[in-house]
Amino acid sequence: MEILNAISHTDSTLSPRPRPSPLALLNEVVPERNEDSVGYNLGRDSRRPYCSRRIERMTSRPPSQREPGSTGEVTSPVLRVAIVRGNDLEARELLMFDELWQLGEIAPAAFGDIPTTRYGIDGVRLPISILPSLGARLRRLPLGRTLSEVIERNTNLRLAKSIGLERSLMGFDIVNVRETFHAQSAQAALAVRQMPASRLVVSCFENIPFRYEESELAARHKSLVRASADLFVANSPGARLALLSEGVDDSRIEVIPPAIDTERFAPGDSDVALRSQWGAAASDVVILYAGRLLSEKGLVPFLLAVSDLLRSDAANGGVRLVFHGDGPERPRLARAIASMGLQNLVTFSNWVPTVDMPNVYRSADIVVLPSLSTPYWTEQFGFNLVEAMGCGIPVIGTATGEIPWVIGDAGVVVPEHDPAGLRSAVAFLAENSSERRRLGGLARRTTVDRFSVHAAGRLLVLAFRTAGSRPTRSHLTRGASETSHGE
Repeated sequence: MEILNAISHTDSTLSPRPRPSPLALLNEVVPERNEDSVGYNLGRDSRRPYCSRRIERMTSRPPSQREPGSTGEVTSPVLRVAIVRGNDLEARELLMFDELWQLGEIAPAAFGDIPTTRYGIDGVRLPISILPSLGARLRRLPLGRTLSEVIERNTNLRLAKSIGLERSLMGFDIVNVRETFHAQSAQAALAVRQMPASRLVVSCFENIPFRYEESELAARHKSLVRASADLFVANSPGARLALLSEGVDDSRIEVIPPAIDTERFAPGDSDVALRSQWGAAASDVVILYAGRLLSEKGLVPFLLAVSDLLRSDAANGGVRLVFHGDGPERPRLARAIASMGLQNLVTFSNWVPTVDMPNVYRSADIVVLPSLSTPYWTEQFGFNLVEAMGCGIPVIGTATGEIPWVIGDAGVVVPEHDPAGLRSAVAFLAENSSERRRLGGLARRTTVDRFSVHAAGRLLVLAFRTAGSRPTRSHLTRGASETSHGE
């Protein structure tokens, strides 16, 4: 693989070096504000780092309007990277680009609609432009999803189009989209064909081949993006296999996992006050699930599996279970907890911004991800596992999707639909603090070696540079693919 071969011949790509000031980088990459797009920068508040509420309107000019000799000069190795995410803007992914920016490796700017997930964009410092789409706004209204589908099916209106995206992407070296099936990915693919100096890199978490192709529109989007991409970044081996199954040549795929900030997600003291909110004493063993509360996460089966363990005592105290997050499975979980009389042993904990999650992980003793595959979904990565591992917390996961690949030998993997196995794994770690410490240390080392910005981030920068050095594929997609794209 090109990227892996390059590692042995390249100096430390991400070593800190003098870089332009943040303002200079913003002047270099942020498109001019116009009536179609409003740019925002979630910057640091001088009084509170990674402030989640301070939003500054950007007024910077694009590269084409930079004055000669201005402080916006950027040295040639710095790649201008446009991150196109639609309504999938998420801090846990964008913070990796943030760190690469701070290291002076890339000059990034993100483009998308108002995030629909609870992860949000809190703490992200790189420039973010909110580009609305009529379809996303319409879907927020009562019966809006049905109405938008009828309109798209019976007209040529492009409701999913991000307004102003094409103009915003001008001047970037790399346009990075997420998944092949998103309307914004297809829109960006068409835009890149008009920009000979730009390259399209597609990041893929999806690990089920031909997913969403029951929709003719999604199938057309995927076909166009697959034909147009200069390089695919598969975020797991499963994503690579899905791309291969759909006809993508292996030479156009690099397997690179997402990265986390291992300086932020690092071992530290537990929060006594937070544990007290959870009802946990210092001697209690806290089992934590952190993420969306969804049926496919296997939360009710997990609760049933460990219910008797919660009622018994571990070696040095009681065992408590915390569900951190929110989602449609919460009412079912609450009813199950009440029916089993576990209200004093199981606690719900509310969402906090991604930048505050290290405190949550450090306050737990074991983190679990008991996901169960469905015909339409299987675990695509497991950010909560990697974040917990970075904090030195031992993890337990089920053998579904990418969980075994993520955990490796740095935690415990239990077969799907094996409640006895889950209970045994939790009981063993709850009763053995020395094993928790051993696995926690191994998890930390694994995260630094595989999922840090200096490891996975280095590979991503090399992938972008590889894509930039390749001849553009735009001539291969001109013509037929234009007529096949519709929204």
